[in-house]
Amino acid sequence: MLQTMRDLTKSWIFKSLMMLLIVSFGIWGIGDMFRGNPNQREVAKIGAIEIPVQTLEQRFLLGMPEARNVFGADLTVAQARQIGVLDRTLRLMIEEHSFNQEAARLGLNIPNEIVMATLRKNPQLRDREGRFNTQLWHQILSKTGMSEQMFVDYERNQAARQILFGTLSTEIPAPKTMVDTLYQARGAKRVMEVITLRHESINNLPEASKEALEAYYKAHEDRYLVPEFRGLTVASLETEGLAKDITITEEQIKAAYETRAAELTQPETRDLVQIVFQEEEKAKAFHTSLPSPASFVATAKAKGLTPVTMVKISEKTILPELFATVFAVEEGQVSAPIKSDLGWHVVWVKTIHAGGKPTLDSVRGELKTILQEEHVGDLIASTVNKLDDMIASGKTLEECADTLKLRLNRYPALDQEGRDMDGREVKDIPNKADTLRAAFELGQGETGQVIDGGQGKYFVVRNDQIVPSHTKPFEEAKAKVIADWRIDQQAVKAATMAEEIAKALREGKPATSFASHAGISVTLSKPMSLISEPDKSVPAEAVSNIFKMGKGDVITAAGDHKHYILRLSDIVPVNPQKPEESRIKVIEDLSDKLPYNLVEQYILHLRKDFPVRVNQRLLDDLKNRGENRPE
Repeated sequence: MLQTMRDLTKSWIFKSLMMLLIVSFGIWGIGDMFRGNPNQREVAKIGAIEIPVQTLEQRFLLGMPEARNVFGADLTVAQARQIGVLDRTLRLMIEEHSFNQEAARLGLNIPNEIVMATLRKNPQLRDREGRFNTQLWHQILSKTGMSEQMFVDYERNQAARQILFGTLSTEIPAPKTMVDTLYQARGAKRVMEVITLRHESINNLPEASKEALEAYYKAHEDRYLVPEFRGLTVASLETEGLAKDITITEEQIKAAYETRAAELTQPETRDLVQIVFQEEEKAKAFHTSLPSPASFVATAKAKGLTPVTMVKISEKTILPELFATVFAVEEGQVSAPIKSDLGWHVVWVKTIHAGGKPTLDSVRGELKTILQEEHVGDLIASTVNKLDDMIASGKTLEECADTLKLRLNRYPALDQEGRDMDGREVKDIPNKADTLRAAFELGQGETGQVIDGGQGKYFVVRNDQIVPSHTKPFEEAKAKVIADWRIDQQAVKAATMAEEIAKALREGKPATSFASHAGISVTLSKPMSLISEPDKSVPAEAVSNIFKMGKGDVITAAGDHKHYILRLSDIVPVNPQKPEESRIKVIEDLSDKLPYNLVEQYILHLRKDFPVRVNQRLLDDLKNRGENRPE
C-alpha cells in the first residue's frame, strides 16, 4: 500500500508545482504552525536562500489537507512523511526559491499597489455587497500566523513566478521537422498475424491422482476459504403509509390557515416578455416603433429579434436594475428602455398575478398534507425515542417489534457482501450496506443502536450468530479442486503449445497451417499504430511489445483462458504526401508537452545558477519524526 501511495504522490506534487500551491487562502485552523520556538537548522540551501527545518515543517503541514484529499482522510502526518509528501514539499520549495531568485535577477519586482489591487479583487475576500472585507483578510492572517507584509511578499513572489511560468507555458508551435519525425515513428502501422489458442479446447489431460489433488489443495488453500458469516435479525420502522392513518380535522386546517398567514402570503408576480439591446438608440427605436403594446412580440419577430418570455417573476427573481420600473408598469403596457449590466431592456408586462393571502379553499389540500407530514414526523421521533429506550433497558427486538409495530427480518447466514452460504445474493435486506456494516461491527448476541437509513426508514440490527471464516475440508472442496486443477493444467499445456507454434512460425511455417487445429483460430489484425486504437484481437498485454518487433518477429502472450501467438506480418510506413488525421494527434501531443519540457529544462538551468544543497541526514530524521507536531 505504501508503494501505491508513493506513486500517487508523483502526479499530485507535479500538479502542485505547476499551480505553485496557493496557501494564501488555505484556512485550515492551523495558525499555530507559524509560532513557537524556531528551529533554524538548515535542511536545504538554494543559491543564497536557506530553508530552515521550521519553514519546511510549516509548509508540509499546510499541505496535509491536500494530501488527505488524495490519499484519504485517515492519512496521518507520520504516514505522509514516510510516503514522500515531505520530500515532495521540499522539492516544491526548492523550485519556488529558484524561481524567486531568477525573478529578482530579471527585475520582475511587482509593486505593492498591484499586489494589493489583485488581492482586493479576490472574491473570497469580498462581502455580500462585493466590497473588499478587511476584517475577513485579517482573520485569515491571524489564522495562518502571517503579517500583512509576509502575505504581500508571498503574493508578490507568486505573481513573479506566474509571469515566468506564463512565458514558458505559452503555446509554442511544434517545429515541422519534429512533427514529421515523430509522425513517421508513431504513425507507422503494424499488421499482425494472430493465432488464438483457447485453453478449454485442451482435453487430453491425465487424470490427477489423489496425492496430486491434495498437494494442489494445500498449495491453493486460499481459493477454498469460506468467508465469515453472520446470522442477523433486523427490526425496521418504515414511515411509508403512516400518513394515511393520521386524521386531520377541519378545525386543525383552519387554525393552520390563520397561524401561517406569513407563510401562505404570496408576493406579486408578473409574466414578462423582454428584448435586450446592446445600444440605447436601438432600444429607443424599437420602443417607438411599437404600434401598440399588444404588438410587442409580432413587431419583434418582424424585425428579426427574439423576445424572451419570463413567467411569474417576482422582486427576488428580477434583475435589481429592472424591478422599480417594471413593477410600476401597468398590465399590458411596455416599459421605456431600462439599462442594466446586460444592456438596454424593453419589457412588456403581459400579465400581473396579484399577491396576498390565498383563500382557505385554494390551500386546504396543501395544508392538510403539511399537517399530516408534521404529525408523521412527530410520530417517527416519538417511536424512535421509545425504541432507543426499550433497547437501552434490555428489551429484545421481538418485544420492541410487538410494542411498536416494527417489521422483523431474519437472515440465518450472510457474508459481508450479502450472500448466503451457497453464494447466492440475498435480495430483501433493508438498507443493505448499512445493515451489513452494522452486523459485522457487533459481537455475537449484541444489538446495535437505531440507525437512520434515510428516506423515512429506521432500523436496528442484532447479531444472532457468528460463523468464523475457515477453509473448506478437502473432501467438501474436492469438486472445485479438480476443476481448478484442470484449468491450471490446461494453461500450462497451452503455454507449451504456444511456444511450439511460435517456434514453427519463426522457422517459416505459415500461420494458416494451424487454422484447422481444434481450439485454434487465425486472424489478421487491422493496421495499428502508436496513435491509433488497438485491434481487439490483439491482447492488451502484447500491444506495447509489438511496436518493438521487427518484421517477421514472433511473440507469445497469455490472456484470459487463452494464449496468443503473434507474428509481425507487415509494417506500413506513413505517406508524408498524404498525412492522415492522426498527424494532428502528434501535433496536439507535442503542443501539450513542449511547455512542460521547457519548464523542466529551465529548472535544470536554474540548478546551475542557484546550486541546491540538501542536508539528507537531517531530512531523513524529519521523515522519521512521526506524530510529534500538531495538525
